[in-house]
Amino acid sequence: MNLTYRSCQQRKPGRPAGFTLLEILIAISIFAVIALILYRSFSTVLNSTERVRTEREQLRIADFLVTHFEKNISGAYLASPGAGMRTTAFVGEDLDIDGRSADILVFYTNAARMAGGALPGDTKRVTYSLQEVADGFYAFTVREEPRLLLPSAGREEGAAPRRALWMVPMSTLDFRYFDGVEFHDSWNSMQMGRLPCAVQIEAHFLPKELEWAMEEIGVKPVLAMVVSIPLGLSERVGGA
Repeated sequence: MNLTYRSCQQRKPGRPAGFTLLEILIAISIFAVIALILYRSFSTVLNSTERVRTEREQLRIADFLVTHFEKNISGAYLASPGAGMRTTAFVGEDLDIDGRSADILVFYTNAARMAGGALPGDTKRVTYSLQEVADGFYAFTVREEPRLLLPSAGREEGAAPRRALWMVPMSTLDFRYFDGVEFHDSWNSMQMGRLPCAVQIEAHFLPKELEWAMEEIGVKPVLAMVVSIPLGLSERVGGA
């Protein structure tokens, strides 16, 4: 009787080694959930890092433009034509391209040329504009043309090519001009007879795919500043 019981115990099949199919499926499911959580966390960190990097780059560009605008616009001047010299003018056009503000400002300034090589007394003609550089993508463009007040051999006014000195990706560019009482969307010194007292500048740097946010949720411009023009203020005081 004992022999028969032991034989039955020996023939009883035991639990197979390894994992069952159900256990493997459960493990895969848990791994997939963990992987998804890690991916979303990693993606969030990457997006946040990229957003911070973009914002820092925009602020760096805005800081550079603030310095540039203050230096050039504050040095704006008007002058009657001298010997062989053209009349200077300060002209701001209020333009709209594809529903975006894309103003143009042309003026003369006594600020030093960015390219260097200027002699004492030399000034320059500056052109600010917003131009399409690719399909639907725009850039703020700066051009400079020397106005030589001390002509010398081999140096002629306008001899330098009016190529763009540099370009900055930008979505909108808006200039407004203060006459001492109110702001105007455009300005022409040949008609107004004087310089504006100040220039208000606003610009957006949003990429094309986010431009809808400017109107939908009222995104504030990255660059918003007012630059006073000393000669315009003195003309206002003198004419008051």
